[in-house]
Amino acid sequence: PRHPTAQVLRSNLSSALDIPPVAHLKHLSRLLQVSMLAAALAGPVKAHEITPAIADVEVGQESVTLSIRMALESLLAGINLAEVTDSNETPEAALYDQFRAFPPDQLEAVFREAWPRLAQGLQATAGETPLAFQIVEIAVPAVGDIETVRSSILTVSAPLPEDNSPVTIGWQASYGALVLRQVSAGEDAYEDFLNAGSVSDPLPRT
Repeated sequence: PRHPTAQVLRSNLSSALDIPPVAHLKHLSRLLQVSMLAAALAGPVKAHEITPAIADVEVGQESVTLSIRMALESLLAGINLAEVTDSNETPEAALYDQFRAFPPDQLEAVFREAWPRLAQGLQATAGETPLAFQIVEIAVPAVGDIETVRSSILTVSAPLPEDNSPVTIGWQASYGALVLRQVSAGEDAYEDFLNAGSVSDPLPRT
């Protein structure tokens, strides 16, 4: 009788031990990296250190909602987050420091006024349709220690066209890297680290 090939033996062994295929292992590795990065960013960070934003995205049938945790001061100051690791090294450092000292209500008011301009940096589509995001809520922490980053939470939402097309999410490179996590999408929910200027895979509606 013919002996099983090494490939067949490996396949049978993997099945017996319930070992996921290589593609799944790579996916699990990517998810672990995203989770570790998000956990690391949860702690205090020096005020001028540039860190990726973290966004939770929920893609419904009629709308998509983004909750983005980041230093709003960086966007307001116009810092190119793709090119620096420390805002002190930029010409906008003094402006960043000024915004960092704003109380929550003042920073929110300034950000809302700037939103029509800043929203143009979002690169999100449903199929071929560009999405127009409007502010739902801005949660700005107290001033606190100005030597640490103030991570605010910006929640925005956009209506979706009635064609059930999937959604892609990203933003312009100057807004920096983005950790994107899909919520309310079960075990197959999308998570990824998007380099500056990159766009997510298509996300199905839930």
